[in-house]
Amino acid sequence: MNKSKGTNCPNCGKQMEKGYIITPAVRWSKEKHTQLAFGQELVIPWQIQAIPNVEAYRCSPCRLILFHYPIPRAEETPESFLKKCVKCNNEIPIASETCPICGQEQTRGSRKRRA
Repeated sequence: MNKSKGTNCPNCGKQMEKGYIITPAVRWSKEKHTQLAFGQELVIPWQIQAIPNVEAYRCSPCRLILFHYPIPRAEETPESFLKKCVKCNNEIPIASETCPICGQEQTRGSRKRRA
């Protein structure tokens, strides 16, 4: 997170406390959900090997947390190791059984498909 920008609370203007969001996953939706929403954008993907520690800034009086979410792993993966998701058409790692972006289970026949 840019230190000169985003360290003061946009609500009250006070200095925000630097820390980390520690969570297995964070999803984003423009709509309110009452149950788990698998079809929504996975902002901080679930990881087996480690729980993500995402740098964040918190304003306790306003109960506000600001963070920049990381670039999805598929964007860092070499092109030869990618395939397209059968539902959202985003590029995902070829070994993925489910899409880390939309949560859709991938079929066995969904090999490297480039358009």
